Amino acid sequence: MKIKPVLTIQGEKLDASAKARGMRSAVKKMLNATASDLEEKFPGTAKKKILIGAAGTLTREADIEQWSNRFREAFPGYTFLYHPLSCSVACHTGPGALGTGFVVMERYK
Repeated sequence: MKIKPVLTIQGEKLDASAKARGMRSAVKKMLNATASDLEEKFPGTAKKKILIGAAGTLTREADIEQWSNRFREAFPGYTFLYHPLSCSVACHTGPGALGTGFVVMERYK
């Protein structure tokens, strides 16, 4: 059935925010959740003050680039950064896990 859980961490609490059928649907839900959080929690914050990050246990460079490009296209004008998930996370999720988040930077260029 290829059901993918979409999890969220708000503060110190981990919750299942959605379930998606297939990775394409899960990625769409993650992009929508990121956009919604940016609009609701940080309205009016300058794009240059927000860093959007993505992470994953992707093993192929082409997959990393595709994942990163989805964010660059969905959030133009924001600073974007990709990092692999740590081994301690990857050993629990396995290959193909994806994550996203953002921070508001106090200092910016």
